[in-house]
Amino acid sequence: MAIINWPDTPLPGDRFTNEEMTYQWMSEGYWKSIEASVGQFYPNEFAFYLNSVPATVTETLYRLDTATGQTLDLEGEYAFGLIGNLPANDQVYDVYLNEVLATDTLTVDTSGAILFNLPRFPLTGPVTIKVRVNEDTIIDPLFDGFGLMSEVYSV
Repeated sequence: MAIINWPDTPLPGDRFTNEEMTYQWMSEGYWKSIEASVGQFYPNEFAFYLNSVPATVTETLYRLDTATGQTLDLEGEYAFGLIGNLPANDQVYDVYLNEVLATDTLTVDTSGAILFNLPRFPLTGPVTIKVRVNEDTIIDPLFDGFGLMSEVYSV
């Protein structure tokens, strides 16, 4: 991906288009991708939706490829919700960055809350994010799943 020559000193609401992608300068101080005029484009959301029981701990449940300069701060701004049943035991999901596993995890506990352990975040791309079930987790076959979303910013 080519380096983008972002406009200097933008004002909130200013828009900039580069390679068929339109960005808007937000008052918080970052460019947010708001529109694409082609079918394929770099994502602007982390949207992990799990609504079926994983087959094994080796199954990749989610993958997101972020581009150069895109930043994800999953704990900073997110929406989370359960689909149905509470899990009978904590469901722990490992977060791999470029296929490297460290200690980054997402956990849905038995009360239905999401717990973050993301020491490598916030992260700035390019990076491939993958989510798999932790190998020590007993997969609850009655857990209906959840949705987790967060913004991916272009800085």
